Amino acid sequence: ELMKKDPHIGSDYHEEQVVLYAKYKPELLLNFLRQSQYIPLERAFKVCKGSELHECMVFLLEKMGNTREALDLIIRKIGSVRKAVAFAQEQADEELWDDLISKSIEKSKVEPQFLGELLEHIGGHIKPAKLISRIPENLAIPRLRDRLVKIITDYNLQTSLRSGCARILRNDCVDLMERLVKNNRRGAHVAGAAECMTCRTMVNVSSRGARSTDDGVVVFFCGHVYHRACLAQSVVGGGGVAVCVVCRAQAASIKK
Repeated sequence: ELMKKDPHIGSDYHEEQVVLYAKYKPELLLNFLRQSQYIPLERAFKVCKGSELHECMVFLLEKMGNTREALDLIIRKIGSVRKAVAFAQEQADEELWDDLISKSIEKSKVEPQFLGELLEHIGGHIKPAKLISRIPENLAIPRLRDRLVKIITDYNLQTSLRSGCARILRNDCVDLMERLVKNNRRGAHVAGAAECMTCRTMVNVSSRGARSTDDGVVVFFCGHVYHRACLAQSVVGGGGVAVCVVCRAQAASIKK
């Protein structure tokens, strides 16, 4: 009840609570481990190992960075293909997928059903050939034909979805780039008499003045105005500091 109110209250006793949960309420321990930030991980792992709380052990191993050992525990002790695939997907580690395939093939020598379930659930995450090519020729797998069809179908569907998403993303990028170019080509409104942000003297940016002194004035999109000579000495040349990040970025592009 105290944890529900505030997970930080009573943090000095969280290490002792792990022992109490493992002994009296093991079904609540995993949630407690996820909420608390004050538990010594190695100490908690020893407690969970002594009570054979495998899901808690997997969580702690993942938190300590021992992902391979955590995956091995899921396969050997928990025996859930779904959890093994979900765990490998969360880690986004290519080597972990290789470990999953190797350990699943090894386990299937005793439990052929395990590799069959892997064929059903892994199709959207790796290339089918990567798994199929590593299956031993003499290994009996129940409903192999149907499962091969499923893994290939799942992979093709995933590939199609990714291709569609990539196409949408490219179209969005083109649209946003066109909008950016259009906005950047618009004129920047500046008051008739503005102040150079470097020398602090007035710059005439009226229509007539702008035409007659076009080579001597630079106006950025943020509205800041510079004499071109002042800009070269301060923002571009490094002799001063730009007024804002927009000035600095655009001045750098001018220099290039």
